[in-house]
Amino acid sequence: MTNKEIVKAWYSALEVNDFDTIKTLMDSKYQFRNPMTPTPMSAEEHLGMMNMMKSTFEARHTIDLFIEEDNYIAIRAKWSARHTGEFNGIPATGKLIELYLIDIFNIVDGESCRPSY
Repeated sequence: MTNKEIVKAWYSALEVNDFDTIKTLMDSKYQFRNPMTPTPMSAEEHLGMMNMMKSTFEARHTIDLFIEEDNYIAIRAKWSARHTGEFNGIPATGKLIELYLIDIFNIVDGESCRPSY
């Protein structure tokens, strides 16, 4: 797969809650960094967070830009979600939420992802 295909496979798997596929795309040194988490998350911690988010929100990512250089892929996307389950003690509201994001992936050996923030 090309680097772009790896990132597309990641988001395609995320859309259908296929966490096994996402796990196969994670490099052995995978860490997730996010401004909302004080320290990097391990692969297992990030998978747990993704699973929790998918059980709380009916969500979809719409990627509108890919930028690639060497082994890095940056994407710009919109996350659209309906709040359908309890989140941090807040009961489901049914409201639509839209966030814009940029993810940067470091593709290792042309086969796995190591997000690079």
